[in-house]
Parts: sequence; C-alpha cells; structure tokens
Amino acid sequence: MKRVLLFLAVLLMPLSLWAMAPVSDSVLSDVTGQAGVNINPDLTMNIEIGTMAWGDADGLSNDFDGAWGTTGYTAGGYVGVKNFNITNLQIRLRGTEDGYNGYSTTMLKPITIDVATGAKEFGQGANTTFVRFGIGALAISMDAMNLTVALGTDPGTAGSFDQELGSAHIGALAMYMNPYSYVDIYSHGGQGVTFDLSITIDHLELSYMSWGDSDGLAGVLPESGSRTLLRMQVM
Repeated sequence: MKRVLLFLAVLLMPLSLWAMAPVSDSVLSDVTGQAGVNINPDLTMNIEIGTMAWGDADGLSNDFDGAWGTTGYTAGGYVGVKNFNITNLQIRLRGTEDGYNGYSTTMLKPITIDVATGAKEFGQGANTTFVRFGIGALAISMDAMNLTVALGTDPGTAGSFDQELGSAHIGALAMYMNPYSYVDIYSHGGQGVTFDLSITIDHLELSYMSWGDSDGLAGVLPESGSRTLLRMQVM
C-alpha cells in the first residue's frame, strides 16, 4: 500500500509544481496565502508529455553507513516516464456531493505549500529544511492515463533513456482525498530525495489498472555493459 501511495504522490507532484509558476492577476484572485501558499483548484485538461524524469547525479551517495553493503554506484541516473497521456483530468475541491469518511464542507481545505525546518527521521536532525505539500480536500478524476516507465543515463539525449520497465494503464478514476493529507519532501544528505507520506484516501473508484510488457520475453540482461539501477526504500 505504501508503494501505491508513493506512486500517487509522485504523480501529484508536477501538478503542485505547475501551481508555483507565474500567474496572471485574474488567477491570483483564487490564490491566497500568508507564510505559505493556498491554492483552490478547478481544472479540466488533457495532458501529453514526451519525457518526464527524476535524476540523481551522484548515484548512491548515502548508503546508511554501509548498511546496504554496496559501493561503487557513484554514476548518476534517471527514472521517469515516456509517452505520458492523461485524458479529461479534473482536479477540484470537494463540494457537497459526497460525505465519504465523514467529510463535510466544514472540513474544506485547499492545496497548501509551506517550507519549514525541523527534525526529520531520515534527514539531518533538527536542521532539516523540508517542503510540505498539503494535498487538501481534493476530488480528482480522469478518463484514462497511459505511460511507459523507463530508466537511463540522460533523458535529454536520444537513445539514452531506453531501459523500459513496462507500461502502465489506468482508467476511469475518481479519488477523494482526506483534507488532512500531506507529503513532506527533503534531501537525505547527498543529492537525492526523501518523502514522508501522511495520506488518506476517503474514497476511490477505479475501473481498471494494468501493467504491461509490450515485447514479452524479448531477451535477457547482458552479462556486461552499463545498466541504470533504481533503488527504492519504503519505510
């Protein structure tokens, strides 16, 4: 379940980051904030992205004092998606149409973005600066999402982001987020990212979700050569 929540958090990250781009005066009327930013979304869109990747330039720079028993993974790499498409994505605040998990409009809460410094379990003690994305009381729906997950050394160079893990397909989704959900994001020392998740989904409707391999058992891993490694630790 933690892996599902992490996947959803990562998908929501770009939407929160887009909200930090410059906006017009008319759009600013829907954004309020004091020592932070509040966002009241009401969006409908189709999304097409050729490549979206996350990179770590120094590899496994922090191995928790050798606990992983690995050394030498100092070359950077990227993980991300290709051929990313979402059809009829809608993101808005929950209204009066649902009462899932005891929700009412008195619990209405927008998306929030705040930055703070304090102790984090896998950070740098009391001096860890982190970004907290408050998910808010969101209602998220879409007709379909399709993407290919890939690894590589440089997604900006042709042919270097070709280590495909598979393709994901999600359809007819409706998701209602608990207003007290949030994600904390911070560095773990070297270049890299740590997520602290506190996410509750009050209601989820999903017509299908699949993972595919378009070329079947096309071959085996080479005995030599360069491969990009993705390591994920879920606590």
